[in-house]
Amino acid sequence: MIKFVRYTAPWCAPCRMLAPIITQIEQETPDVVFQTVNVDEKPEQAELYGIRSVPTVIIFKDDVPAKVITGAHPKKIYVEAIQEVL
Repeated sequence: MIKFVRYTAPWCAPCRMLAPIITQIEQETPDVVFQTVNVDEKPEQAELYGIRSVPTVIIFKDDVPAKVITGAHPKKIYVEAIQEVL
């Protein structure tokens, strides 16, 4: 199973810019589970994976981190990362 987890915060402008891109990818990729973690509400999850900057995306394969992307990037970067992990 592939899981795409986006670590974000409501005060983060790049996170807000990234949100519609991730929503579009989610609609185009039904075989991947998408989750969003607000690091202000769940700091323990951010700490568990060493999240120091938002936005950060971790793509998990079988519950093991397979790819980490920090910062806001074009859609192509996330799509390619998912394909790499698949």
